[in-house]
Amino acid sequence: MFRGVFARTRGLCYIFATMKTASHTIILRRDWFVGGILGVLAFALYLRTLAPSVAFLFDDTLEYQYVIPRLGIIHPTGYPLFTLFGKLFTLLVPLNDPAFRLNLLSALMGALAVALLYLVVRQLTTQRLAAIVAALLFAVSQTFWAQAVIAESYTTQMVIVLALLYQTLAWRATFERGDGNGARRRFDALAFTMGLGLTHHRLILLLYPAIALYVLLYQRDILRDWKTLARAAVLFIAPLSLYLYLPLRGAVGSADGTYENTLGGLIAWVTGQQYTVFLTSNPFAVQHDAAFYWTLFNAQLSLAGLALALMGVLALLRRLREWTLLIVALSAEAGFAFNYNTANVQVHFLTTFLLLTVFGGVAIDALLNIFAHPESRISARVRYSAYLILSILLLTLPLNLGLANFAANDLSQKWDVHDYGLDLLTQPLENNATIIGLGGEMTLIRYFQENQNLRPDVNTIIADTEQERLAAIERALKQNRVVYLTRPLKGAPEQYALSSVGALIRVNPAPVMVSPALVKNLDADFGAAKLLGYTLDTTRLNPIPGLWHIENGKLVRVTLQWQAQEKFDTDALVSVKILRSDGRVFGQSDHRPVLDAYPTTAWRVGEIIADTFDVPVFLGVTPGDYTVRVTLYDAQNGNVIGQHDLAKIMLAPDLVAPRASAWNMATLIHADFNALSLVGYSFDTAEPLRPGDALPLTLLWHGGAQRLPDSLLVRMWLEDALGNQVASRDTPLSVGYPPFMWQTALYVRDFPLLRVPANLADGTYRVRFAVSRNNQLRGSALLPFQPTIVNLGHVAIKNRARVMVEPKIQNALPVVFDQKIKLLGYDLAFDPNRSPANLTLYWQALAPMDTPYTVFVHLLNAQNQVVASADASPGNGALPTTGWIAEEYIVDAHALALTDVPAGAMRIEIGIYDAATGARLKTSDGQDHVIVTTATVP
Repeated sequence: MFRGVFARTRGLCYIFATMKTASHTIILRRDWFVGGILGVLAFALYLRTLAPSVAFLFDDTLEYQYVIPRLGIIHPTGYPLFTLFGKLFTLLVPLNDPAFRLNLLSALMGALAVALLYLVVRQLTTQRLAAIVAALLFAVSQTFWAQAVIAESYTTQMVIVLALLYQTLAWRATFERGDGNGARRRFDALAFTMGLGLTHHRLILLLYPAIALYVLLYQRDILRDWKTLARAAVLFIAPLSLYLYLPLRGAVGSADGTYENTLGGLIAWVTGQQYTVFLTSNPFAVQHDAAFYWTLFNAQLSLAGLALALMGVLALLRRLREWTLLIVALSAEAGFAFNYNTANVQVHFLTTFLLLTVFGGVAIDALLNIFAHPESRISARVRYSAYLILSILLLTLPLNLGLANFAANDLSQKWDVHDYGLDLLTQPLENNATIIGLGGEMTLIRYFQENQNLRPDVNTIIADTEQERLAAIERALKQNRVVYLTRPLKGAPEQYALSSVGALIRVNPAPVMVSPALVKNLDADFGAAKLLGYTLDTTRLNPIPGLWHIENGKLVRVTLQWQAQEKFDTDALVSVKILRSDGRVFGQSDHRPVLDAYPTTAWRVGEIIADTFDVPVFLGVTPGDYTVRVTLYDAQNGNVIGQHDLAKIMLAPDLVAPRASAWNMATLIHADFNALSLVGYSFDTAEPLRPGDALPLTLLWHGGAQRLPDSLLVRMWLEDALGNQVASRDTPLSVGYPPFMWQTALYVRDFPLLRVPANLADGTYRVRFAVSRNNQLRGSALLPFQPTIVNLGHVAIKNRARVMVEPKIQNALPVVFDQKIKLLGYDLAFDPNRSPANLTLYWQALAPMDTPYTVFVHLLNAQNQVVASADASPGNGALPTTGWIAEEYIVDAHALALTDVPAGAMRIEIGIYDAATGARLKTSDGQDHVIVTTATVP
């Protein structure tokens, strides 16, 4: 049996290792076939992660998607080849919208680049596997993959770069075979491709010295062959005629309107003179340190890939002329990219990454050849076994890199920019509306105006600076146009009255004094302002065909109508929350009024302000009624100015997740607990916790295809630096909505109530987490007997000062509450001049407690009515009962306001209760309160 396995293994290794066959044509066909397969695999990956439409606002992608369908002019250097080819592709492939088609074009060109890379590496190596691994590594490298899923020029650039390298190496092979006519044809094709490359991206120029040097190293006398050089020059110059496209389409112009259709304008545009500033200076103060470059390069090739690239530089020295070609090209490309001071410098490193990958392929070839040659002294069995193991290890490199880069490059659910653009143009805008904003925002609007004929009557003005936007507002208002802004504008609140219409900011020349019709009228008092009413839009809780995709997450749009009653002296923020019945927040949006554009200090007395909030609903809601609450609070100290509950809304459970960036989870994970998965968590450990504090933990669960059992518990424990378990707590999983009630494939957000033990010493502890049932930790579906344990990170614990000696007490009053807490006595400072009455209570803990109890202090009149109260957690929240240790003394101060208390004889009563349930602790005689003393209020 083993002999048969060995024979099959040897045969497999032979397929990978063989390079020579009876016919050169067979090799060529086989390599083209393998390259085609790699291209198809790459295209399938890019198609799976492809952006579905417009995806970004402020980059070249959106410009291409807007300009190419209308045959306009792209930013310098003009890109006529890309423009014409892209337009042709959008006409030949009538799928979805033009933005998607151009994204698809990038994917196709990316796949073609992967296939060509295989062919290039194949010309430098003897092992097909080396070229396969190199091509796959580049296919899943972070930057190249990112360019292959959006409408970008860089995948096309890589195709041209690889075509040049392939043609250069193919010319050498033809020249060495003595095929003069074939070599001339190859040289002509090379010259034409070099000229064609200049009609796409001028960085192609950096390759030309290396190619010229390589040709001279093989054929020095070509400098005397004027006929060949003249023909090559003509072929090089011919494609440059594509630049005539720019003056021919000059009337259409560029997206930003800066193209000048003159000879000077054409030359400046084609040469891209304004970009030289990024080489000569650093206008945007871009700083990239060594750590940035290390992370960047590691994301492209991985640490192993970088090591292979360095090995390949040495391995290729045996072919000095090919080494010179690649090293000169690499030096030019890397030297430029390292000195080009832009924020998106990674795309300018693409050719550098490509060349490093080629070197990596050469290194892989050298390693495989150690075990591939039958002349080796190593036995055949060892050689074939080592070859197979090494092959498997090498193939894991692109697999691991692809898995690492998948999440960042998966744009298949990225509909947010698309839906934002549609939202802007589906608002009830007037026929004479003008929208003023940044270039990317206006380009997005224009894209929908031209490609979906959506509100073509709306005028758009690009104004990138604040002064330009203020000037544009003034001009538009003088033309009696209704003006909208896309973002806050410094200086606008002082000159105009602002209000919001959806995601747009309306600029009103004068304050609005007439209240519009509202879905719900109110008259809620918020101090210097009144909330007159609101409009609640819940349509975005579900997909809206052609407008809203569930991939963006659920959304509730709330439009508030404020009226300023008096001048605001406070800079206030507005918070709109979606609250479950237990007070848990399942959606929140906080900002200054009118999308952060119109602070309360700018409001005019009597004016009415429309104020819109898009409140994201957090993934994992439990089904039921939720309260929409609006709060106005001081931006400086957080003090609440006013608060009002608007309405109840019904939220359905989540069976479909939006894109991960909309989950509102700090950490994404996949921990399998057998038919139950933890897919995300948020654990805020920025500040040290005190003993007794609840762990600031939120969990996001995903149910499996089967119904879950009951009695599932969350088990969490702390470990010290030595790995010793120092504390453990269990709590039911998803309190109030237990797992046995879940639908299959349901997402549920959970807030497990787990507290730091009161007796825990200061230090830093590792927090670990598991799920248990019947006191047994659950494993995964594949390994049910191996507990699944999640490491949540570390948390710092800092104790407060403890009082273990009984303090001096003015008035002794010993009372025991439920054998947990003992009241020792009190101090009372009572000022007859109506200052607050200060009551200090002295407690002693009799046992540790898991419940955060609240102390109530009531002032009762002769009719036993509460006329003043001061309910608070001990120490006003600083001394929670969950943090008490046995025999500890607690000094607890409470202040009773007497300002509105009528004169007369009063009694002061106190007690302790659970704020969650309202249940009071009982004294030894069965009472739920204690009369502390009496007092007379004059």
